Amino acid sequence: MVRINSFKCPHCGKMVVGQIVDSRPIPYGRIRRRICEECSRRFTTIEKPEEVKGNGKRS
Repeated sequence: MVRINSFKCPHCGKMVVGQIVDSRPIPYGRIRRRICEECSRRFTTIEKPEEVKGNGKRS
């Protein structure tokens, strides 16, 4: 799974570490509902697994 420490809030535009409210698996990764620390509005992120090839390059 890809670990991202901060997201840009689609409502206020600030880079925030959103508090995770709900998380559930989907066939190609994970969908998470987050709350912005600045404006307190909710937004959704979809996290997909990142493939790393044998030579270290990402696909």
